[in-house]
Amino acid sequence: MDDQKLEQEIKGCAEYLKEKQSQDAEFEGSSLLPGEALSLRDETKLKLEESLRKAEALEKNLLPLVLSVRDIPFDGIERHVNQAFKAASNAVVECRLALLESVPRPPTKKKRYHKSAALLAVAISPGEEARRIATRIIQKANLDDDYSERSMTNWLKEARETLYGDGKLASPRY
Repeated sequence: MDDQKLEQEIKGCAEYLKEKQSQDAEFEGSSLLPGEALSLRDETKLKLEESLRKAEALEKNLLPLVLSVRDIPFDGIERHVNQAFKAASNAVVECRLALLESVPRPPTKKKRYHKSAALLAVAISPGEEARRIATRIIQKANLDDDYSERSMTNWLKEARETLYGDGKLASPRY
């Protein structure tokens, strides 16, 4: 492929990625449609956040009672109020821990366009030139360049496996 044609291909790929970014940004801002379900992660996170708010409210409501329970003349109430406050405090801590440590983070979409650039580069040239082409597509699409060479190698390998099946540098199967 001559340099001029290659440059046109790279420019077209970069424009495609810019348009894809624009469309994705538009769609990611949308809300759920009626009847559409949340993902398990989002549903779990919402329930934990609601439980955390309720536990914090209970803890806040019990605090004045805990502070004044010694003045209440009912037999055995102090122990029960203190246990209730301790349970509410534990619920707050456990909900926070569950939110921070157990609910998985949403999948990152940060490098998905870089991965697409690698796929487009392999489609243009499956050989070792694909790395250089992918880098140029990334630059022309104004994507950030804070990726490692190892990441690029993995993206190119996945692209070859996707397009050609075995990941080898053989010519494409038609």
